[in-house]
Amino acid sequence: MAVFAAIGWVADLWAIAMFAFAGGILTSYAKARTALEIPVENHGWPDFFERMERLVFICVLLAADGVATAMGAASPWILAGGFALYAVLANATALQRISRAFTMLKRADGNQP
Repeated sequence: MAVFAAIGWVADLWAIAMFAFAGGILTSYAKARTALEIPVENHGWPDFFERMERLVFICVLLAADGVATAMGAASPWILAGGFALYAVLANATALQRISRAFTMLKRADGNQP
């Protein structure tokens, strides 16, 4: 949250920062909440934009923005566009995980084959 708050503050991208933060939190929450109800194995959750991918993406994005700024080619679209893409991908992964959790819980409950 500190990274997203810092980016939101410095680049005045609060809405995108909170949307990105929500995606990351919901991705983690779906799996954790499911694990409270049924046994969950880590290898059964192959999601698109997991923690490591999100971390690498944000590091590369911040580095690219820093390099562009240092070279005098700074564009507000680098950080804003990259951060918006991050937010969309994080939330898409959260929806993917929520869907999987819902399916697993329904199966465990015996309501679905």
